[in-house]
Amino acid sequence: MVSGEVLESTHSTDSDGDLSLKVEYAFQSTESNMRLSKIETAQRNDLKGKRPPAPGTPVVVLYYNDQHYMLL
Repeated sequence: MVSGEVLESTHSTDSDGDLSLKVEYAFQSTESNMRLSKIETAQRNDLKGKRPPAPGTPVVVLYYNDQHYMLL
């Protein structure tokens, strides 16, 4: 697991009321020492009525290598 940060995030609600959170995040690779970033989307109804994470919010990334990683 490696530390990263939110670069940008937005949310939207679909036709049946589910909240979809879209997060762009970045972290420092332990394999290539490059800064990697990715955008991931998830259904997060637990965040209804709340603001999406602000830029700079710390995140944890499950990292295997530069091709295989995901936001936790």
